[in-house]
Amino acid sequence: YTPANVVADLPDAVQEYQTPRNGGVGLIPNHSHEHLGKRAVRQAIAYVTNRSQVAANSDPRTKVAPRVPTALPDAQLENWLGDAMGEFETYGRESSETEQATAVLESAGYTKNGDTWEDENGNTLSFEMIAPSGWSDWTTAIETVADQLSAFGMDVSFSAVPFGELGGADGRWANGNFDMTAEYWTAAFARAAHPYHNLRHQMVDPGATLGAGESRGGSEAEITVPARGGSGELTVNPVEDVGTLGSTSDEETESQLALDLLWVANQALPMIPIQEGLTQTFVNESRFDVPAEDADVAQVKYANSWLPRQGEMTYSGN
Repeated sequence: YTPANVVADLPDAVQEYQTPRNGGVGLIPNHSHEHLGKRAVRQAIAYVTNRSQVAANSDPRTKVAPRVPTALPDAQLENWLGDAMGEFETYGRESSETEQATAVLESAGYTKNGDTWEDENGNTLSFEMIAPSGWSDWTTAIETVADQLSAFGMDVSFSAVPFGELGGADGRWANGNFDMTAEYWTAAFARAAHPYHNLRHQMVDPGATLGAGESRGGSEAEITVPARGGSGELTVNPVEDVGTLGSTSDEETESQLALDLLWVANQALPMIPIQEGLTQTFVNESRFDVPAEDADVAQVKYANSWLPRQGEMTYSGN
């Protein structure tokens, strides 16, 4: 990630190519936490979070707010949700939807004591949010979310933690030593075009993306949420059903199972999508002929290695 002030100072001969990352920073709640393990609390967090403001604070040049929080990047929503997309909850993309957040918390037994939310036992709705220090766009994003949640009345602290304390088999991620942590919410890049990889990441193996050591694996426990359409319930077994999604060759089964699992991701929020990013690639064209920034041939991850292979980046003789 190259911040806007750095890009502005680059020589005029440096060409920047931006391509979709198909994901970005989100939040992993520790589902063993006394508050974050409750679906209502996770939904309230999603309602309060103004994702557009988070993206703007993080870097409006390279960050966008997901339209529908589920296990799909923006570019794939219509492909997999189709006509059902209007039934999915968007939470607070453009604003903090505090009325909806209040309603779901109160339905779960939480009340406001002065300016602070408490559960039915009088325990403050309190937790820590962490992000890898040095990952400036991530830390800005999560600190913004923490500020929004604090303003709503949750007792939230934010800490930037050295990556060395987070990753690896002995790190905090692998051992679940966190309340809420920044994390990729999709499998990212080309794999993220198919919901299987993202659903596996969110529901089955959330440790894979950031190198949290050995696979943490998913629980065999079922997840039940209200069914689409407003009546009844929908129950899935993440390990079993995500596995079927990744192996079926029947298009109808794939489509229906993907829709069901994406609905569960939207309602249960095993991870909370915050923003999507753009990958940046830079090429110095002072001695090379290169395509324009919006050229189709440059719309790939790491155009600086792809363009020479395609004969699209040639020595100009200067």
